[in-house]
Amino acid sequence: PHTAQQKLSSESTPLLSRAVPTFEELINSWESLGQHVPHCKPIVDIGLAWASKYTDRMSATHAYSVAMFIDPAMRMSWMDSLWEKDRVTEAKEFILKLVCLFCK
Repeated sequence: PHTAQQKLSSESTPLLSRAVPTFEELINSWESLGQHVPHCKPIVDIGLAWASKYTDRMSATHAYSVAMFIDPAMRMSWMDSLWEKDRVTEAKEFILKLVCLFCK
């Protein structure tokens, strides 16, 4: 958790586009910790349960996808490389609809 907090607060202006990648890295590191340090697994699993609830909430909104898309350093690269195909497709469809609203 400390590393994730440092990533989000290290810049003078934290960016929403960094929230999802940082959170997903945190979840991956906790999963790895639970596998490699079995006596920590019960505690890690509690944290992962809370993280899963938060991930569901993040997935319910497209704000994070849009924030990543408009970040010139990120665009679709994070989504394309690490998200499941159906989640990427849904994000792309929403972004395209959003962009089309401004093209009219």
